[in-house]
Amino acid sequence: MSPEQCKAHELTNASDQYSLGVVAYEMLTGHAPFAGSPFEIMQAHTAVDPASIRDQRPECPPELEAAVFRMMAKNPAQRYQSATKLLEDLRRTNIQVNPSAAYTDGFPGIPMQETKKGNVGLLVGLAVLFVVVLGIYFLTIIIQTRYDDFKYTTRIAVVK
Repeated sequence: MSPEQCKAHELTNASDQYSLGVVAYEMLTGHAPFAGSPFEIMQAHTAVDPASIRDQRPECPPELEAAVFRMMAKNPAQRYQSATKLLEDLRRTNIQVNPSAAYTDGFPGIPMQETKKGNVGLLVGLAVLFVVVLGIYFLTIIIQTRYDDFKYTTRIAVVK
């Protein structure tokens, strides 16, 4: 959740970029940037800098850490102004991306840490959650459409 979302401000593309930075941080460190209760996490997203990636993963290129932290800047104006600028900085890291190794070797160019057996369950859980949310979304659309049709036909019946 971006700092501006935690403060109930208008969301922009910069908010999505912040979320991408959080995901990259998690991929590199193996954990979320902040811990605690939901309220504490929201406060941290607005006021606390996450712990250094390189302190946890010394093999992480400094340019990659800098790019992740720029995406996670508290002020949206300090984040990348375009995806092109982000890609330029990521190319400077000299990490060789091998798409076929992405799921087996960890983050491209950085060896994978030991993972817990529960990660498969987590992925399955997330996939199920996605399908449920998608189903609820479409069900809501169907119900709203039928309700609108019902209101329209009711008006016609009253007019007659």
